[in-house]
Amino acid sequence: MLARKLLRDLSRHPGQALALALVFTLGIAGFAGIRMAYEGLTPATESLYRRLGLADVLAEVVFAPQRVLSQVEALPGVSSVEGRIGLETVAAGHPGVTVRVISLPAPQEPKLGKVEIVRGRYLSGTANELLIAEGAARYHGLKLGDELSLKTDAGDMLTLSVVGIVRQPEQLSMIPPGGFMAMPRSYMAVFVSQASAIELLGRSGGMTEFVLELNPGAEASVMASLRELLGRYRVTLTRGQDLASVRNIRVHLEAIGGAALVFPIFFLLAGALGGFILLSRIVRQERGLIGLLRALGYSPAAIGLHYLGYTMLLATAGGLLGAPLGLPVARYIRQIFGADLGTPPGGNLWQPDLILLGIGFALLSGALAGAVPAWAAAHIPPAEAMRPEVPSQGRRFRWAQLAQIASVGIRMSLRNLLRYPLRTLLTAVGVTFAAGLALAPALVLKEMNRIETRVQAVRQYDFRAVPRLPQTEDWLSELAALPGVTRAEGLLELPLNINIAGEEIRTYALGLAQDSQLMALSPPAAGQALLAEGLPESQGKLSLRGPLNQLELTAGGRVNYPLARPVVLRLEDAQKLLELPAALTRFFQAVLGSSLGGFEAPVTAALLKVAENQRDEALAALSAQAEIARIDDREVEREDLERIFQLSRAFIGIIEVFALLLGLALLYNTVVVNALERRRELSTLRVLGFRAREVGGLFMLETMLTALLGLALGIPLGLRVAQASMGDFPDFLPGGISLHLDMVAWVVLGTIVTVLLASWPVIRDLKRLELAEVVRERE
Repeated sequence: MLARKLLRDLSRHPGQALALALVFTLGIAGFAGIRMAYEGLTPATESLYRRLGLADVLAEVVFAPQRVLSQVEALPGVSSVEGRIGLETVAAGHPGVTVRVISLPAPQEPKLGKVEIVRGRYLSGTANELLIAEGAARYHGLKLGDELSLKTDAGDMLTLSVVGIVRQPEQLSMIPPGGFMAMPRSYMAVFVSQASAIELLGRSGGMTEFVLELNPGAEASVMASLRELLGRYRVTLTRGQDLASVRNIRVHLEAIGGAALVFPIFFLLAGALGGFILLSRIVRQERGLIGLLRALGYSPAAIGLHYLGYTMLLATAGGLLGAPLGLPVARYIRQIFGADLGTPPGGNLWQPDLILLGIGFALLSGALAGAVPAWAAAHIPPAEAMRPEVPSQGRRFRWAQLAQIASVGIRMSLRNLLRYPLRTLLTAVGVTFAAGLALAPALVLKEMNRIETRVQAVRQYDFRAVPRLPQTEDWLSELAALPGVTRAEGLLELPLNINIAGEEIRTYALGLAQDSQLMALSPPAAGQALLAEGLPESQGKLSLRGPLNQLELTAGGRVNYPLARPVVLRLEDAQKLLELPAALTRFFQAVLGSSLGGFEAPVTAALLKVAENQRDEALAALSAQAEIARIDDREVEREDLERIFQLSRAFIGIIEVFALLLGLALLYNTVVVNALERRRELSTLRVLGFRAREVGGLFMLETMLTALLGLALGIPLGLRVAQASMGDFPDFLPGGISLHLDMVAWVVLGTIVTVLLASWPVIRDLKRLELAEVVRERE
């Protein structure tokens, strides 16, 4: 009999049952989809890194003789080392594109930094063969058999044929060294034989890079030894996990992982809350029936399981529907990140363990939702249950009585809210979760839009030219004289370690000229440093360690720099990080009769403004400069940035859609349940002479006051959820997530509209009620 009653109860209130089932369905679909995407991407990527030998440390030098390789290999803590040539050049027919060239032994494969063939074959060892990274081949339309002509150091062109399209662990994402986002339109990675690399470099008998695998726990000592051994060759050390592509993939996967943990839990809590509100109302409404069932001999356990079955049945239905729905969600998320990150397509998409886990979470949510109301139903004494629930006496609300401006309606609403504090609290908490669900992803989307707009505001240049080696400021005058160039400014970017309040952080310095116009940032005063958002706070001294020198500066405040977290310095201060020791400077002056020009007031990039009608002419002139290794086009950067943020917005957009639907279902359920609980009370007011419009206005006022209380709690909750889910996305959201009033306004407006729409049927039905019959009903 209880089973038939359960089915009859569900059919009596189909709207509330369907809304709650939808909450469970969407919650489980979101959980399964995001978790399956994350659980598939992460192991597939880590497996590829292990299989292809991602370096523990990459040591880059200007040029080191062959004998140094054995010296590096002999260092304590070094397990394996591979020497190779790495350089940057340009390709004919691809203006503005920087080509990263990495040598490979052929026909044998390297021990570290291997390639995985996607299409074609490996290098045979014969001349004029080339492998190209999969991401570069896709964006530049290159296929097997195509030819690519690369510029040699001597200015000649070396034509190579594409024999393979590959993945390589350091170059999955097409991110230039030191970059923070994929730029496949202006950057490509290719792999050539040692002989071809020597011809491009114009120098033999040595190498420019050492790829190291280390023994566990030896990183710190080995890096210290490398700095001492390779310091004379101007070494730059990068941990494998800090390589541009590897870091980019890692922070994206961490962001997915954060979202995959926070949002599903939030969704499932929303489902549990919705079930709790609905079942609590049913138990209160059926007090008399519960007493009758007890009198007929049903045990407390049977009655408790009956009411628990209400939420468990809906949770089971939601889990069975939501878990398979997560599969297309997971597939879509993988496509989004595969297009941006270059992550491998491997990894099992259909994961039964996660499906079962999702269904298990749904059942857990149903159990949490129904446990307390079911326990309450089972433990109502029969004699007490047969009597109507004693109305609450309420509380004297003195300050409302003293407020002469308060109308009768407001005082009645406030008394009613306080007379039934549990009902008021449950309704407010339902609104809180609904508002938080809608606001959290919206804040992330807003922050992405703000960062994208800020990037365009800061970058006022047309081209950014990066030389192969640091250049003097005289180089800027030469660039300013090129056709179409109207302004040239120097920029110095250097990797560094900064000590902030005892915390050692790896980042980079951004040195700006005092009169900088093309990078719309205000440089600090001499001797000061500005910390980008995302770096720890500091009010005292800062210790900066650059490639060749250390510097002590004073923290001069914050700078709003989009994408990444640099330390902004005045150009003159940044140049001190590249100052050579005085003894070495005197040596070169004595032996060579001159100093090393590139280290006297050096710059590592030039920002260029060009005439609008001479962009192509200026780009061609820049491409012809032998000392320029890379040219970044602001228009191309903008297109790449838009593409990346569109992909990220698509991911967050999926969560937003789920959150909005969940929030609407939860809000609808909460308001309707609140109205059904008060059906007898509202009808009594009609019997006492209140018109339907007045009763409806009173109900609407109470509901809106409760909604405002829920919004006051939901807004900080949404902000906290957004911060918790996207806290591991420092490169793209360096300042974290902040509260945006326009998003808050939209959520408030949406909540009010939804409350009005959900309340309208209640107000409409006030005119149709059989008043005497409803008043005789027992709650």
